[in-house]
Amino acid sequence: MLKPLLLCMVFAISCIGCDTAGKQQQAEDARKAATAAQLEQAGEDMHNKNQAASPDDETEAESP
Repeated sequence: MLKPLLLCMVFAISCIGCDTAGKQQQAEDARKAATAAQLEQAGEDMHNKNQAASPDDETEAESP
């Protein structure tokens, strides 16, 4: 009677551990996706800022 109970307890604990690891992985994946989106937005902002400033810089450099 004691062996089946112990086996059930070990099985239940291992399942709980797997679920926790899965949730941690999902949280890490969500954090990585959010960071990637922030970096992409920052890159687009920098690109747009440089494009907006470029025509003025080029005309000043070309003028004698």
